[in-house]
Amino acid sequence: MSPATRAVRRTARAPLLLLTLLLVVSPTLGWQAAGALRPAPRELPGTPAFQRVWERTDQPVASGATSRTWMWGPDAFTGVLQEEYAESPGGVRQVQYFDKSRMEVTHPDAVDDGLWYVTNGLLVVELISGWMQVGDDAFIKRSPAQVNVAGDADDPLGPTYATFALLLDDPAREHGATIYERVSRDGVVTEDPSLAVHNIQTAHLVEVPGISHQVAAPFWTFMNSSGVVYQDGAYVEDALFINPFYATGYPITEAYWASVKVAGTYRDVLMQCFERRCLTYTPGNPPGFLTEAGNVGQHYHTWRYAQPADDLLINEVNYYPAAASDIPAYIELFNPTDVARDLSGAVLTNGDGTNSIDLPAWVLPSGAYLTVYLGNGTPDADLSDGSGAYFFDPGSDPFFSIEDDAVALYRNTPDNDTLIDYVAWSATGSPPSGQAYDHAVALGIWPVDAYYDAANGPIDAEADQWSLRLAVLPGESIGRNAFGSDTNAPSDFAPYGG
Repeated sequence: MSPATRAVRRTARAPLLLLTLLLVVSPTLGWQAAGALRPAPRELPGTPAFQRVWERTDQPVASGATSRTWMWGPDAFTGVLQEEYAESPGGVRQVQYFDKSRMEVTHPDAVDDGLWYVTNGLLVVELISGWMQVGDDAFIKRSPAQVNVAGDADDPLGPTYATFALLLDDPAREHGATIYERVSRDGVVTEDPSLAVHNIQTAHLVEVPGISHQVAAPFWTFMNSSGVVYQDGAYVEDALFINPFYATGYPITEAYWASVKVAGTYRDVLMQCFERRCLTYTPGNPPGFLTEAGNVGQHYHTWRYAQPADDLLINEVNYYPAAASDIPAYIELFNPTDVARDLSGAVLTNGDGTNSIDLPAWVLPSGAYLTVYLGNGTPDADLSDGSGAYFFDPGSDPFFSIEDDAVALYRNTPDNDTLIDYVAWSATGSPPSGQAYDHAVALGIWPVDAYYDAANGPIDAEADQWSLRLAVLPGESIGRNAFGSDTNAPSDFAPYGG
């Protein structure tokens, strides 16, 4: 079926055509992997104060006067926003989001001292704790962010901000101690003596009320480094940061090594989270990119503004792949809403709930599609172009029955109250049953005993058995009809070629 004949259908795709994640020196990510969603088109720094702060460290990078990690990003990805903050005039303050952080002016009537007038928020504290700050002493409870701190967005093994929530109380190492501890995604810390080859030690102990942590040597060197900066209209050599803690804040964890997938390849990366930024050190990166600032601004904006997966549609289902085809069975999801939707915690199941897929913690932009393939392949986590792909290996047993089954999308653990969308099919005339069907009927999003009729053929009297000619042939799919209907009924769907 072509896009011309179906309203909510993008162009056909196959795993062989998927773009792999590239290791690039990019304006957004430096030498980190592509794949994180930039929530909006690029914007200029929106106030003179924001412009002044941005250009001091990042104008030299943008102009090519130096080669190093961005501290903010090539520009902003939002305009100037008004966000709730109790102590600001009118209860709101001006902020603007960049890849690496957020600029904010909490007290616009204060004296602009050129340093602390514009601050960058304690975003990492919020992401790790799950408490969103809306005033000096005012917070809204969320959940720690299940978002990878570094590397590819689809990496299932790398540490997330929620991982570091488990490490906040780990004691400071001895001064000058070699760092060879490795942390897993579930927060388990183990010793790996092979990491001593990198010869990374602790370099500076920070002790302030509530915090006692060592800063790893590469990060302390970076925080105190000098280089080309832009000030008073000229490029000069000066300290990169007027105060070493201005950009990062104080350390809130120790530094740990982790195996992180970068552009599809796992590498050992040292990472440490501070109040405002998480820094990474990757042996083998080019000079200027050995130490990098993570994309905390992107991660925080997604955590704060992306909505749950409600209102997503199951747009297409290929439950009967052709035997000789390279394209496995798949489910295509579509976001018809005008806001991005967070897939964190969302689950796909078959009709009786015996098979399930935990969707990745990605954000599906408005109008975008995600195809979940039941097989092996290279994931496409860059959804900013309107489409992406995720792969799940169901093993040797088929995920779906080709005769009678269904697919259900839940926002989290399957239950009556968490079902988002559902479609059932039958090639035998048997009405649907099972856990997902019960949930769908109870919520009123699927008619009783209804199914998409995938069969077209009478009983073969001579053979005394069903001789089915499936309306959905191998390699074909059922998908939403030419009008993109969503009436929660089988008539929303029609058979199409994959």
